[in-house]
Amino acid sequence: MKTATLEVLEPEEKIFGSKTVGSYFVREFVDGEHMGGSFFKTEQEAKDHIKEFVDPEVWEYNENKQVS
Repeated sequence: MKTATLEVLEPEEKIFGSKTVGSYFVREFVDGEHMGGSFFKTEQEAKDHIKEFVDPEVWEYNENKQVS
C-alpha cells in the first residue's frame, strides 16, 4: 500500500544538511518502507502530490477523517 506523510518544516530548517526548496516535505512509503520524498513551496502543492501518490482508499479515509 502506498502512503505518505506531510511535514511542515521550520524556517531555515535543513534536511540532510541542506536548505530545501520549500517548507513542506512529503515522505513516500510503499508497504511501510520509506521510498523517497519531495519538497513543496505550498501546502496545496504537497497535498496534490500526496493525492496522486497514495492509494485511493488511503486518500478517501483521510478526507473523511479530515486528516491529510
